[in-house]
Amino acid sequence: MHKHYTSKIEQNTEALQNGKEVTRSECFFLSTSQPENGSRKVSLGTTTGIHAKKENNGLSFGENSKKSRYKLLDTAKHLLSNERITFCLHSLPTGAKVLQDTKTGHAHLAGVARCGLGWVCPVCSTKIALGRRSELLEASTAAREKGLQAYFVTYTASHKKEDTLQDNFTDMKAALTSLKVSRAWRELKINSGMVGYVDAWEITFGNANGWHPHMHSVIFASPGLDVQKLEISIFELWEKSLAKLGLSASKEHGVKVARANDNIGEYLTKWNLETEMTGANFKEGKAKSYTPMGLLALYQAGNKQAGILFQEYAKATKGKSSLRFSRGLRDLLGLGQGSTDKELAEAEQGRTAETLATFSPALWKEIKRQGKSGVIGELLIVAGMGQGALDIWLGALFRMGIDIEGRVRKKNDLQN
Repeated sequence: MHKHYTSKIEQNTEALQNGKEVTRSECFFLSTSQPENGSRKVSLGTTTGIHAKKENNGLSFGENSKKSRYKLLDTAKHLLSNERITFCLHSLPTGAKVLQDTKTGHAHLAGVARCGLGWVCPVCSTKIALGRRSELLEASTAAREKGLQAYFVTYTASHKKEDTLQDNFTDMKAALTSLKVSRAWRELKINSGMVGYVDAWEITFGNANGWHPHMHSVIFASPGLDVQKLEISIFELWEKSLAKLGLSASKEHGVKVARANDNIGEYLTKWNLETEMTGANFKEGKAKSYTPMGLLALYQAGNKQAGILFQEYAKATKGKSSLRFSRGLRDLLGLGQGSTDKELAEAEQGRTAETLATFSPALWKEIKRQGKSGVIGELLIVAGMGQGALDIWLGALFRMGIDIEGRVRKKNDLQN
């Protein structure tokens, strides 16, 4: 535990024992909170609001990342008030539980609803991406055992700033379908020994050219292929497929092929296990290009236009798959049936954990209602320091406590 936290816990424990109410400003986790939505205006062309200054609050980088994700979830709920995301993290009838991993000390939740919306939920998308990454690493290992080589392929198409994301996305999907049902593609598969592929979408927004949906793909084929020749062959087919729809792509960027290494999972899921919020779901792209979560962060910092763009993105991606294995590939590699996004969001991933606290649905709702934006993220950071720290935090902010059976109750009820 950080020394800063330890001293503050001791001070607040003594204060509570003496009957003094510990105020929100005195509580050790909240002294450096970020401004709420609308507190300052930010131009869409700046990086302010996406990369906040490092907080001198004693939190680790991962802890600040967790805090940011839960704040972004509350912001997304505000923008998408009629969507399933609004129910994310609501308590189930059995009550919400806070658990602590016995190996890592990290805290997580059980007994809460998960929206499973990988495109738009900052919290669920993390778990989904980690689950997909695990699947892809398994696929990569199985492919190597069968003597196959993985190749990275990226498809892009030219677009204009005034194009809507819905139009760009629809056109790209149609062009890719046209490509992969063509006779020429079937011949390419035979000649390259291609047995299948995994496709994943990435979408960014650029100040200069607007929405930019592009497809990342991992092809499993014969080892030792000439990458440059493969790139030329795929580009020729891609160019023809685009032309059928009145679209085009530059030779420089239309198709890129590279021999894959061991980071297949990161390539397709764009999520780095070690650096969390530096994953592409959240970071600013090159040349003032923003990921959807970057737009959400901009809106959170006060930029209304960024919020409108995020709503457009949510509408265009609703109901669409973000990652897909080609037909028969899972069976060929012995992977079995894949999990849905919602199943990955709800999975506990084999953790061994102990329960620190159980909230009734009513008290869990009260925490979310009375707490500021991102309060659940702060709760989990505190819980990572143990049940005692969580008990102090609940008492200081919400006049609640944890009884000897691990149930959260109102202070008045605990004293009776």
